[in-house]
Amino acid sequence: MRAGRFVAAYALLAAVLQPSPADTQPAACAGARAVLKRFLELDATTGRKWTPQLTSLVIDEDNPGWDTQLVIARYAIGPCQTAAQDFRLPVTYWIAGKLTSAGENGLPLFIPSLALERVTFDVVHADRGFKIRNVGFVSPRVYPDTAIAELKVMANERAPAPRQQAVRTATQLVRETAPSAASPIVR
Repeated sequence: MRAGRFVAAYALLAAVLQPSPADTQPAACAGARAVLKRFLELDATTGRKWTPQLTSLVIDEDNPGWDTQLVIARYAIGPCQTAAQDFRLPVTYWIAGKLTSAGENGLPLFIPSLALERVTFDVVHADRGFKIRNVGFVSPRVYPDTAIAELKVMANERAPAPRQQAVRTATQLVRETAPSAASPIVR
């Protein structure tokens, strides 16, 4: 009787302590995570400019242009989750607000909106490495400095006075809302 309980307890303990599929592929998970981190940094610093460097990280065929971006203070990549032979990686964003290049009146607008948002990215095996699938469904997430740089481009000295004022207002709101330290904390 005791031997039966011991065997059952051992079997239960072995099942509980068995590593998850992501744990059994630490190198693959690290590779998927590194590709996602490169994408997140490029997205945050360029506003999703479809450069060869960025497109080399994704397998999307549809690369939409965006007139709205979320301004982020930082992001954190969560643990790898396996999905068949690929990985799903959750990312938590600390959102400061939404920047629209042309609001209702056609002028740039920043709407402060502090929030946490979680997005899960699919990182799949492709081209002797990993790529991210379906990023076109997720709007760009940019650092405050990136948002401000894009605002400055919208209002040069030849821009009409209302556009210049809208850019100054949006820039000030970004500076006041987003934390001054825009570097990400990646876990």
